[in-house]
Amino acid sequence: MQNTNSENWSSALEGIKEPSPNDVLSGRGGRSNHHAGNVNFRKIVNKIRPTYIRSDKREKPTVSFQVVEEIRCLDPPGR
Repeated sequence: MQNTNSENWSSALEGIKEPSPNDVLSGRGGRSNHHAGNVNFRKIVNKIRPTYIRSDKREKPTVSFQVVEEIRCLDPPGR
């Protein structure tokens, strides 16, 4: 039986006691909105937004992946 996505994420997050400044937190409200990684994430999204808007349907996933790659290339890498 294959692992589900939630099982993969659970194992990837094992041992994380404190998020790094570059991690992007999910959630609603103040803590996740004001976390440094989320603030940076919104800056990256706003920078790439014009390219995304101009992209056709086939190109949009590639443009979105650029956001993920930029987060993962930070030091320390964002998750």
